[in-house]
Amino acid sequence: LIPGVGVNEVFLDAWSAWQSGDESTAQAIVERANNLIKAVSGKNHEYSIFVRKHLMKRAGYIDSAYIRRPTVDFDEADLPAIFEIADALDIRISQS
Repeated sequence: LIPGVGVNEVFLDAWSAWQSGDESTAQAIVERANNLIKAVSGKNHEYSIFVRKHLMKRAGYIDSAYIRRPTVDFDEADLPAIFEIADALDIRISQS
């Protein structure tokens, strides 16, 4: 599993800005994506796997969001709100 899959470009852009000495831009990039980062990672690691797989499936990068057991229960009712947050950003998993 790749950490941050689905939002890697956010972290790469922030790191690039940071490395070039533009700390304010780096911070702004992360802050702009913070709602999605919190939505994906806010509950626990197992939950984040479900969310990231659903985001990647919706974007067409994988065919299945299946998670093998044992794992935590996941409520797919959370997904529309998370998709809305992702769609507000211009990243590869956005549907806007």
